[in-house]
Amino acid sequence: KPISAVSFKSWTKTFEQIATSDTTVADVKKCLQHSWQKTSEIPKDLDNDWITNTNSSAAVVTFALSEQETYSLLHIGSYGIDLESVLIGALAKSLSNWQSNRWVFFDRLVHGRNVALPGWDLSRTIGCLVSYAPTLLSVDAS
Repeated sequence: KPISAVSFKSWTKTFEQIATSDTTVADVKKCLQHSWQKTSEIPKDLDNDWITNTNSSAAVVTFALSEQETYSLLHIGSYGIDLESVLIGALAKSLSNWQSNRWVFFDRLVHGRNVALPGWDLSRTIGCLVSYAPTLLSVDAS
C-alpha cells in the first residue's frame, strides 16, 4: 500500500490557519516588541573601502572538529539540543563577537518539509517548500 501523503493544498490551508490564529498573532506582536533596533550591521573587513573590499580580497577561515568531538556533538545529546541549534548558537556567538554587540539578527531559510505537524508525511510532495525565519538573539557574554 502506498504511503499516505499530505497534499500541498492541505499543507498550505493548514498553515494559513495557523498563521492567522490568535496564538500566532499574539506571538508576532510579542516578537515585534523585542530589541530589533539594538542590532548592528555586519562590519566590512576593509572599512568603507569599496575599491579593495571585494570578493578577491576575502580570506578563508577553516576549523575542524576531531572525530571524537564530532561524535559527541551529534550523538551524546546530553544538553538536549539538536545540531541546528548548536550551529545557530555558534553563528550568533561569532556575529556577536564580530559586531561587539550582544544582539544579533540574521535571516534563516528552513527547508519546509521540516515544518510539519505530527503524523504528516511530506516526503512525497513535489516542489520547494521553504520557511523564512527572521531570527533575533541575545548572546550572553560567557
